[in-house]
Amino acid sequence: YTKAKNSETVYAFITGEPWEYSVRKEVLLKSVRASDKTEVSMVGQNGKVLEHVPDADLETRWQQQPEGLHISAVRAYRPYNNRKWPNPAVLRITNAQSV
Repeated sequence: YTKAKNSETVYAFITGEPWEYSVRKEVLLKSVRASDKTEVSMVGQNGKVLEHVPDADLETRWQQQPEGLHISAVRAYRPYNNRKWPNPAVLRITNAQSV
């Protein structure tokens, strides 16, 4: 995670297995607490367009539970022609606090 000292925006870097293009993934963040104003998005994409799949469900969903912040998101950006992205995916979580 990273967060500016006086900011309510947390950036979560999702590491481990590469996040495949067009795949929905569930993530549990135990160190982030959301508020009623929280918005979650994946850095580098708008959450509305998946190349060649006009009806794809790309909405990023989240739910705060006692054990942490549950996030469901799809990686839709394609920076390379082979659709591979070897770097961590980054989630932007606004109006939230790290705990």
